Amino acid sequence: MNQTKFDIARTFISGLALLSFTACSTPSASVDNTSEAPQFSIIAGGEDTEMYDGEINKESVRRSIRGRLHLLKLCYENVSSQLDDSDKTKVVARIEIHKGGDARNVRIIENTQTNGAANEKLSECLVEILSATKFPSPPTGKVVQIVYPFHFQLKRSR
Repeated sequence: MNQTKFDIARTFISGLALLSFTACSTPSASVDNTSEAPQFSIIAGGEDTEMYDGEINKESVRRSIRGRLHLLKLCYENVSSQLDDSDKTKVVARIEIHKGGDARNVRIIENTQTNGAANEKLSECLVEILSATKFPSPPTGKVVQIVYPFHFQLKRSR
């Protein structure tokens, strides 16, 4: 049975498979694929580009997202054959964090990928993974909205 990378990411989310990954632990984290071409990188967040509406531990939010970078990168890899001529894609997600750290109403509010099919697939995949991410719990009875950018880059061999 042929599985796409998106299916593998779904399987991981369901807890049925393990994927190996490499993640950096800097506030503006990145993941690089070291396998054969094509190679991809992702940079998530950065203190100057993240927006928070409400009280929450921002470093804990970053750690939660860094723990999912390998899956978010799989979303980009899955659409890599459909990408437009640009080697870079910026995607911005809006996430509501509710009691217990549950992500709800996750939406992509910006996606610079101009290929409509790739844009839609990438957005759907990112929403699914971010929706399944466990975040720190906001103060009792509060909902926190965050806006979080992701920068994907295709590294072409020269």
